[in-house]
Amino acid sequence: MTENRLAKVSRRAMTGGLVFAALSLAAVAAAILTPLPSHKAGGSSQAPGRVPAIHPPPKSSGSLQARITGQVQEMIRPLQGIAAVKDDGAAAKMASRLQLQGIVNMGGQFVAYVCVDKGSVVAIKTGGTILEFSVLRVEEKTVTLCREGVQVVLP
Repeated sequence: MTENRLAKVSRRAMTGGLVFAALSLAAVAAAILTPLPSHKAGGSSQAPGRVPAIHPPPKSSGSLQARITGQVQEMIRPLQGIAAVKDDGAAAKMASRLQLQGIVNMGGQFVAYVCVDKGSVVAIKTGGTILEFSVLRVEEKTVTLCREGVQVVLP
């Protein structure tokens, strides 16, 4: 009697497994054959991520409401291309390893001499690098460095 029961359970398990496999295969086929939705919002021909220009009302309109509305639209318009930068203090900590020794004007371009870790002195120009910083500007009395969007000024 137990062998007969075991055979029934085995057949039911096999049938259940076949049903599961068939449903899984159908789901995969449906996922592959279904077209992806278009990302165009409202049929706009503009590039994704771009904010449309907001034009204020013409200056000739004498209505106070029109002038105020135009100004409000200009104030609300979001900035484009400026990402928020979170300063975790790593740039300031790394900048503490640098000490500005002097700045020299060479052929119309400023060159800064910076001591690294109280050891070697490195000459840097605008566009160069030092440690993990990019050199944004070398001016007459200061050097502006940037690391991951955080700016540091060496006096």
